[in-house]
Amino acid sequence: MRDPAQHAFRPAARRILAASLMTLLATLLAAPVPGAAASFKHLDSSQIQGVKLYELGVADANDDGLLDVFTTNHKFDSALLAGDGKGGFTDVFTQSGLSPTQEFPGYEDLHREPDRSAPGLYLYATDRDQPRDPFHIATTGIAASGSLTFFAEDLAVQASTNATVTASPVPDGGTRLDFDAQPGALVDITVEHIDLPIAVSVDTPADPAQIRVGADVVPATTRQFTLTLRDRHGFGFADYDGDLATDLFIATGGLGGEIVDPFFTGRQNDELLLNRSGSYADATAASGLFKGVCRGRASRVADFDGDGDLDILETCDEAPPQLYLGDGRGGFSTGPAPPVVGTVYRLVDLGRRGKLTLVAAVGSELQLWRFSDDTWQLTGSVRTLNGTSPPQTLSAGDIDSDGDLDLLATARGGNTVLRNEGGVLKRRAPGKLGLPERGTLAAAFVDFDNDGDLDADLIPQGLYESDGRDFKRTRKLDYKPLPNGRIGYGIVSWPDLDNDGRRDLLSARGRGEFAASQVIDLRRNTTRRSGHWLEVDLLGPAGNAQSMGGTVKVRTADGWSYGWVGQSEDSRYSSGHYRVYFGLGERSRIRKLVARWPDGGKVVRRDLRADRVMRITAPGR
Repeated sequence: MRDPAQHAFRPAARRILAASLMTLLATLLAAPVPGAAASFKHLDSSQIQGVKLYELGVADANDDGLLDVFTTNHKFDSALLAGDGKGGFTDVFTQSGLSPTQEFPGYEDLHREPDRSAPGLYLYATDRDQPRDPFHIATTGIAASGSLTFFAEDLAVQASTNATVTASPVPDGGTRLDFDAQPGALVDITVEHIDLPIAVSVDTPADPAQIRVGADVVPATTRQFTLTLRDRHGFGFADYDGDLATDLFIATGGLGGEIVDPFFTGRQNDELLLNRSGSYADATAASGLFKGVCRGRASRVADFDGDGDLDILETCDEAPPQLYLGDGRGGFSTGPAPPVVGTVYRLVDLGRRGKLTLVAAVGSELQLWRFSDDTWQLTGSVRTLNGTSPPQTLSAGDIDSDGDLDLLATARGGNTVLRNEGGVLKRRAPGKLGLPERGTLAAAFVDFDNDGDLDADLIPQGLYESDGRDFKRTRKLDYKPLPNGRIGYGIVSWPDLDNDGRRDLLSARGRGEFAASQVIDLRRNTTRRSGHWLEVDLLGPAGNAQSMGGTVKVRTADGWSYGWVGQSEDSRYSSGHYRVYFGLGERSRIRKLVARWPDGGKVVRRDLRADRVMRITAPGR
C-alpha cells in the first residue's frame, strides 16, 4: 500500500526540480557573452598620414583639454590633428609651425610635385624609395642662377636640361653646386641623406618672390636660406620652459647609422620647439641639446633627477639611451646615460609612490633601472617567457585591481604577463589568464565598457574582455591581414577622442617598422551598455606642468581605484597621452578623490558626480 505522504511528495519534488531547471536555464541564458555589448564605428582616417608612418600618438598639444592626434613620418609630411571634442579633427600641422623648414611649409611633402605653370625658379625634393633621394631645380619662363651647398658624401647630377651645373668642395666637407639655368630648365640631383640641411643662395632672379619652394610652391622672402628635411621619430609633448604651455621635443634618426661617421657627427640634431601663443618656435640652437651619435627612437619625459624640472630620455637604436637634464627654462645639459641597450623602454611607477622606474627589454630579460644621485642603478631584473625574440612593446595596467601597475611584454615569439607584487615583477604565462601566448605585435590595456575591469586589445588578435580575474576573447576588433602580406608591426592606443567617456580606438599596422605605408584604423566606441566613468587631467606646477609621476585614486561604494599619469601612453616612441581614466561600473558618485604630485602637492575632493572629464590643478600653480 502506498504511503500517502510519499505520494504527495512526488508532485512537489517535480515542481521544485522544474523550477530549479528553469532558474539554471535563465542563468545560462543571462550569462554575458564576452564582448557582446562591444560596438565600434569606423571613422574617416584619411587625414592621418599612413605613408611612411613611423609613429602614431595622442596628446593635448594646444592645451585646450581636448585630445589631438599626431603622426611622425621620418622626413616626409606628418600630421597634427586638433580634436574638437566631438570626434572631429582639423590638421593644424603647418599653422602650428611644425614644418621642418618653417619658412617653407610643404617642402616635406615628397610625394607631390609642384605646379610649375607660373614663371619662376622651382626648388623641390621628391622620393623614389631608394638610398639616394632626388632634388630638383626647374625654371619656367625665366632664367636663374645660384648655388646649392649639400652636406653629403654621395651626390650626383643625374640629368640636366637647358642648364649647366658645376660641383666643387667646400671647406667644411660639403659639396657646392653652382647652376646657371635657362627658361625651361630641369636639373635632377640625387643626394644621400637629403634630410640634412641644404644652403641655398640665388643670384637671379633678383625678386625672391619668384623663388618657389616645395610641393606647395611657397615663395621665398630672401635669396639666401636653408632647406631642411628632418628624420623625425619620437615626439615628447611637455612644458620645458616653465610657462605652462606644452612644448615639443623631437628625437631624430641617425642617417641610417652613418651618424657615427665623424663627417656627419653634429650635423643632425634633435629638435626643441617652444610654444609661443599656439605656434611652435624652433629653439634648438640655444637649447644645449647635443645629439652626438644617437640614432634617436623614443622620447620619454620625466623628472629623472628630482629637481622639479622635466628631463628627456632619448632612446637610441643599438646603443644606450641619452639623458637630457632640463633646467626648467628651455635649456638642457647632457646627463649620465643608463648603461643598457634595449629594444623597448617604459617608465613605470611600480610602487605607487610617484617614483618612476625605467623598464628596459634586453634580449629575453626585463631590467629595472632607477636614477638617483646622478647614477643609474640596476634594481632588479626578470626573464620573460620568450627566449626567441625580444619584446617589442610594454603595456602597463592594473590588471588584477590590487592598486599597482602590472606589465604585458609582447613579441611575435612569445608574450609574458608580469604581475606587480609589492614592487616586484613576477612573470606569469598569459595563457593562464586567457591571453594569447605569442604572435602579438602591439597591445594596450583599456576598460572599453567602463565596468571597472581592464580589458586588453592586441594586434592582431583583437579585443579581450576581463571579468576581473581572467580574459576572454571577444572576436571584436580582429585586425585583418594586410592586402600585401601578414602584419609585422603595430601601434594601438585608446584615447577618448569625443569626451563621451568611452575610449576610442586608434591603431596602425603594417608589414614592418619601415614599411612604405601602414593601415590606419580609427573607430569610435559606441558600446551601449557602458558603465559610469571619470577622466582626469592633472595640471601640474611650473616645471612639471604635465604632472609626470602624478597619481590619482578614487573611492566609490566598491572601494578604491588607482590611476597613474602616463599609464595610457601606448604609442611606441612618444610621450603625450597623460590623461587618467577610470571605469566605475554602476557607481555614479565618487566618495573621495585624491590627486598627488611628485613634489608633495595634494588635492582632495569629496562627493563628486561621475561621467565627466575633470581638470585638477596642483596647489600653487
